[in-house]
Amino acid sequence: MNSAWARPNSTRSALVYGTTNRGDRIADYSHAGYGGGGVALPNVSEVMRLNPSGGDDTARIQQALNDVSARSLQNGFRGALVLNPGRYLISSPLKISKSGVVLRGGGASPSDVTLYAPTPISQGFVMLQISGTTPVSSEAGATRTSISDAYVPSGAMSVNVTQPERFAVGDRVVVRRPISTEWVAFMEMDQLYRDGAHQTWLDPQSSSSVQRWFRTIKRIDGTRLTFDIPLTDSFDMALKIFGTVSKTTTNSGWIENSGAENLSFDSNAPRGTWAYQSNPDFLAVRLDYARDLWLRNIKTRNFTDNVVVGSDASRVTLFNLELAHDN
Repeated sequence: MNSAWARPNSTRSALVYGTTNRGDRIADYSHAGYGGGGVALPNVSEVMRLNPSGGDDTARIQQALNDVSARSLQNGFRGALVLNPGRYLISSPLKISKSGVVLRGGGASPSDVTLYAPTPISQGFVMLQISGTTPVSSEAGATRTSISDAYVPSGAMSVNVTQPERFAVGDRVVVRRPISTEWVAFMEMDQLYRDGAHQTWLDPQSSSSVQRWFRTIKRIDGTRLTFDIPLTDSFDMALKIFGTVSKTTTNSGWIENSGAENLSFDSNAPRGTWAYQSNPDFLAVRLDYARDLWLRNIKTRNFTDNVVVGSDASRVTLFNLELAHDN
């Protein structure tokens, strides 16, 4: 049975979306994923290979990742570090902080190559961080202009602005959506209680209570800017959600075309315990400040949140992940 909100078109080649009377719709998420969607994951050539040492392998793997990172980019890639089958003890975070670097297990399946943390775990950490070195923070504030629409529906591809002359087709922009007290009340998120105490879901007074979406301008028609990717929440002036658009500089701190594949991550926690009980930040993989990343054929066991797509990470593909906890 087809839904009124999303259903195949007559040729079953795309989805047709229904809208509310204000134009809200399920956002088109076909833009998500590596390469902006519809792009096959790359098969990056091997350039280095390691065997397990039988001891702590953290420094050896990190040095090999650094060596791969020092290679020159060839068509956007530096190469893959391949780990031969076996168990590799990891005692501190491994980091990929350059574009075009892949960490790959060299076995027939993810279970053949395991990165594991020692037991007991003295403190939480991220076993593998794939992240740029700096966030995108260089917003061109002088170009900031206000969204002039009284209401922008969720899933919209465009907005009207007060000063469209500040922008050109192809500009990379950040669309900001502040969290207002009125909106929190409308969502009844000001009526939350935990253990008998009042709790605020979001603090509108906090500088961090702003949603940010990075987009590229595809078309300008008068005062209307059309983006490459839909906006995933509505803007409502009646709730004092006054959005803005401004240019951003080149993503110089971001990395791209990096990933991990065919690996198992194991916290090695004893059966009957949860790795996160005493280690609230114990993660298998975290992705930040990057785009066009992927995790493929990955298994995790006994981690807090297993895999986190974090700050300013976009166009990420997670393919064939198996996430498990012992009971």
